[in-house]
Amino acid sequence: MKRNNRVPATGSPRPESAPADAHRSRDLLGFTAEGPADIPAVHRRTALAAAAGLIVVTGLVVHFAISGPAGDFVADALYAVLAFLVLSFVFVRARSWRVAVFAFALCVGIELFQLTGAPAGLAEVFPPARLLFGTTFSAIDLVAYLVGTVGAALVSTWRRLD
Repeated sequence: MKRNNRVPATGSPRPESAPADAHRSRDLLGFTAEGPADIPAVHRRTALAAAAGLIVVTGLVVHFAISGPAGDFVADALYAVLAFLVLSFVFVRARSWRVAVFAFALCVGIELFQLTGAPAGLAEVFPPARLLFGTTFSAIDLVAYLVGTVGAALVSTWRRLD
């Protein structure tokens, strides 16, 4: 038997939601202040995929064009931003700060995985794995991941002034 979502178990109809306010503040991706729950998931995922594509291109440019500690730090922060975007794509209705915590934990897990030496061995067999898993542990990478995930969460929740 199919249940009518408009009539609760008590039998009285649910009140209709208030009409949308035309002056709601919007974030950088155009989503309203109420969060991602008030827009279709497909629109949010499209915006997240586009942002992820830009981050991948930017990260590769930084990785290959800028050498030294500054380039490594920026590339690692962008790696964390990409992790944030991928997790936001998968868990499209999750709050940004929750996604940021999980993205940071994922990045830290991958960094700690480097202590086993397995990513270095994998990179010898399949060189592109070096870009995904890295090869050597560095504590400064953990700071870059924190900067990247916190920055992504801040941008994701930042609201424009109308």
